[in-house]
Amino acid sequence: MIRFLKSMNSSFIIKFLLVLIGVSFIGWEFGGGIQQQFSPYIVKVDGQKIMVSSFQRELDLKISQLRRQMGKDYSEEVIASMNLPENLLQDKIRDLLHTRFAEDHKIQISDAEIIERISKMDAFKDGMGEFSASQYKIALNNAGYSVPQFEQSMRVELMVNLVRTPFIGASFTNTDEINRTGSILSESRDVKILRIVKADVEKPKAPTDADLRDIYEDMLSSLITPEKRDIEVLTFSADKLKETIAITNDEIKAYYGEHRSEFGEPEGREVRHILAADEKGAEEALLALAAGKTFAEVAKELSTDKLTADNGGKLGLIYRGDMLHAFDEAAFSLPVKEVSAPIKTPFGVHVIEVTKIVSGREKTFQEAKAEIKDHIKIEKTLNILYDMVDKADDMLAGSALLEDVAAEVGGTLTTYTNIDGQGFDANNKPITIIGGDVVLDKAFVMDIDVPSTVIHINDTTKTFVNVANITEPKQMSFEEVKNQLVDVYTKEMIQRDILAKATQILALRKNGDSFETLAKKFKLSEPIQTVVGVTRVEPAKSPLINGAIQTELSTLAQNEVLDRTFPTKMGAALYEVATVDFNKPNDVVLAGVQQFLSSTFVNDLYAQYLQAMQVNTNVEINDAQLAAIRERIFPQQ
Repeated sequence: MIRFLKSMNSSFIIKFLLVLIGVSFIGWEFGGGIQQQFSPYIVKVDGQKIMVSSFQRELDLKISQLRRQMGKDYSEEVIASMNLPENLLQDKIRDLLHTRFAEDHKIQISDAEIIERISKMDAFKDGMGEFSASQYKIALNNAGYSVPQFEQSMRVELMVNLVRTPFIGASFTNTDEINRTGSILSESRDVKILRIVKADVEKPKAPTDADLRDIYEDMLSSLITPEKRDIEVLTFSADKLKETIAITNDEIKAYYGEHRSEFGEPEGREVRHILAADEKGAEEALLALAAGKTFAEVAKELSTDKLTADNGGKLGLIYRGDMLHAFDEAAFSLPVKEVSAPIKTPFGVHVIEVTKIVSGREKTFQEAKAEIKDHIKIEKTLNILYDMVDKADDMLAGSALLEDVAAEVGGTLTTYTNIDGQGFDANNKPITIIGGDVVLDKAFVMDIDVPSTVIHINDTTKTFVNVANITEPKQMSFEEVKNQLVDVYTKEMIQRDILAKATQILALRKNGDSFETLAKKFKLSEPIQTVVGVTRVEPAKSPLINGAIQTELSTLAQNEVLDRTFPTKMGAALYEVATVDFNKPNDVVLAGVQQFLSSTFVNDLYAQYLQAMQVNTNVEINDAQLAAIRERIFPQQ
């Protein structure tokens, strides 16, 4: 069942979250014609449907990713507040609108463009940085997608980007607004911070049981032990097997004789280029060369590739496959010192020149011996590994236990007890599980004593998982958490008293008392801090001035105080602007302002375009199905 994997011989990371690629999976239903006839839809756009089953699948994937990212901070309340179903639905509608627009205007994405995009993704490359078809298939399989589904999603993403391209070039050119905004952003302020901390208030009285029971009732929904599982993981590792494999000199010689052309350095070419935006620009470069200018001079004057222009357009030594196909073909067919005709690629139009040809050469047997030995060893190791995994898979299908498989086939059996879904043990400490999140996620959707099929951690490590025991979540009793409730009560009372004192001090400051006078009057334990050079955009030189506070401070005049108290991790803080400096914006600031305003302008235009498309399209959302999906995921909401 996994024999197709035997061609792999390099490592990659299977922990691959397709959501991080930024792909919208409009192609979930690819190949699901029968299912689409009877499954309910979540939305129809001019009659084109997105089915509930595919929508739920992508939504579950997004939630699973967030659960891993947030770890112990994960909560259903936070996830519910993010409106994931509604936001994902809007993404789907957007993708369908773009697809329809592209179809109406005969905008197409070729298979070659999709292949080129996929081949550049790091998740599908082997240890040598090359695209690996086997890694591509396994990565998709482990993420739960078929190759057609993923490639259709790539087509949609490229289509959306292509439709959006005309908006990207829009630029904001209102000079007065740019200068005004630049002046505001260049202002800086020195800020005084008056802090009230735990030492500035009296210790609260001991809580009564009634006080604690009120807190207990308020926290009841969070005082639940997580589900715990005992997990068994059987691991087969090529790294361990490799140490036991012996390779003879005759095997190495035989392999070298059959594959000697594969060992050595291929022909390379030192190339330089002039990049133009279009064919007119490329022709202008050719005319300049014909008029007697050197290639380096023309590259510096006309090339739009600013990384190489000042260096005469030099790209250095390249080998076949390093560049795009059209560029590659021209570079490896040109004689030295001859200039090419214009060559069109997605980056623009190139004029290229080969300055030197570096001939390829084969390695001698002695030069290639170590590499061949390692290659044969890896190949033999993987063959043994796959045989062991196949046998283990067959035994488990016949109701064998993991310990039986380990005894007969081999592998390493590891047991993790009392592990929760975030990978924390009974002492609430994170543990390292073989296979990481891939194994953990699998273990928390399995039944007891029903071993998994093989899990491909990477091309040299395979695992099987079994759940030996499940401890269900339970409500913690008042007595179990009483000490914890005392801590909560104490912190709440201290923070209440701190905020009350801070409010009192703020009122006196607004009546005219200075921070210095108030600090002495209330005998505050923390000295007044002065943070210099606070602006709207640059990070402040104090953790007590975060983004929101920084924005509010930037609106205040000299000697003005923020009109509210701010809770901090260790108490509360009051803020006063001591001085304001009105600095003239420099060219860097103005350029940044223009870029920001242009980006805002582009996004606004694009949003209006999408809104207009939706108004002129029949969009039918299945509200009942959307509500059912939310209820399934967030039953408490």
